Amino acid sequence: MPTFNRFSFTAKEVQTRPCKPGQKSSFYYDSVAPGLGLRVSAGGARTYIFEARIDSRKSPVRASIGCISNWPLEKARKRAHELRRLADLGQDPREVEKERQREADAEAAAARRASVTVGQAWEDYCERHVKKSSGIHNRNAYQNAMRLGGEPRKRGEGVRVAGPLAGFYPRTLSSLTRAELVDWLERERANRPSGVALAFRLFRAFGNWCEDQPEYTGLLDPRLFTSKTVRQAVPQIKARSDCLQREQLKPFLTAVRAGPSQMMSTYIQATLLTGSRKEAMAALRWADIDFRWKTMKLHDKNPAIGTRTIPLTNFVAMLLNALPRVSEFVFAADTKTGYLTESRYAINTATKAAGLPHISTHGLRRTFKTNSEWIDCPAGVVAQIMGHAPSAIAEKHYTVRPVGMLRMWLQRLEDWVLTEAGIELPPDPAAKRTAEEVQKAHAALAHLFGAQA
Repeated sequence: MPTFNRFSFTAKEVQTRPCKPGQKSSFYYDSVAPGLGLRVSAGGARTYIFEARIDSRKSPVRASIGCISNWPLEKARKRAHELRRLADLGQDPREVEKERQREADAEAAAARRASVTVGQAWEDYCERHVKKSSGIHNRNAYQNAMRLGGEPRKRGEGVRVAGPLAGFYPRTLSSLTRAELVDWLERERANRPSGVALAFRLFRAFGNWCEDQPEYTGLLDPRLFTSKTVRQAVPQIKARSDCLQREQLKPFLTAVRAGPSQMMSTYIQATLLTGSRKEAMAALRWADIDFRWKTMKLHDKNPAIGTRTIPLTNFVAMLLNALPRVSEFVFAADTKTGYLTESRYAINTATKAAGLPHISTHGLRRTFKTNSEWIDCPAGVVAQIMGHAPSAIAEKHYTVRPVGMLRMWLQRLEDWVLTEAGIELPPDPAAKRTAEEVQKAHAALAHLFGAQA
């Protein structure tokens, strides 16, 4: 350090010392605090620095302390003394500062991880996983489970109640305990056992996903969902068995067909006669129907499967063809999705008018499966029409049923249901075409033999 650049720093000196002409920056050194320096740039910037030799290095180590406006002189001298002690111990102040910054960053990251709330992680989970790998029914289940409540109802007056998991939304992931989860299950099961059982399964899937994500790993208790006390507190829900009996088909379909809405009546009848899932039938598009070759495509609830093609039977084709084409959707409605989203009211009205017990929309699908037993329809055919996964190796890898084979059984089942309901069977277009072809053949033969005579 040149001696002519060394002097006792004062507040006035550090503010007025100039950068020497022709230099990008000039350095001055304090005679009071060893190692403390002042760097003055050609642009006028003034910064305190520390400079010292460590061990036997040829060139000195230089580290920045800070701008003079942020560091009073006495504070800068104190900082220079601290760095001087590090240099005397053979430690590079720059490396020490980097290590300190790494530790501070690690502590800040740990604090951020510890402060992650269930709501933040849940929204991340829905955005990155649920939306990409689940159908709309499953996405709605996740949304409703963590719904905070308070928003106006879409139908009727009042506000919507909070979802079963809403109480966990502001909580941090790392603070959840098994005792708290058990208390929640026992408290909620009294009012909505089915809802809380579903919410628990969704919450458990969310917890498993968190363990696979680097930013959430280790925040949840690994036995939060698997401990015996938690599993015993989960409500045991009985499987539903609502289904229309054979003798109930006539009054039910009579009441449905007498309903005020042609579109809703067609939707209910088509769901019953094809065994489709309610969402798949509701989202049917006109582009998915081929009236010429009598087929239609239904979108499966699993996005990985996509669509499946089933036969379009005579009665269902007649019902669909009679609907007005007001949008791309067959069952168009003024809703957020653009198609029917709720049929419970219409079904409940029909069952009440017919004096029948309650039947859900999924109960119509269950009725379809039950009706197939009356005509001895093969189980594999029913599963393929309904979109169930194959249940055996031979069924999965060796049985390939064309649409024509499915049509034979589905048409037979439709005819059986209509007969039981006292509904006149529509004419079979295929039979009509066959009769016309026979007449044309007879006329051609008669003409040929007449010409030969």
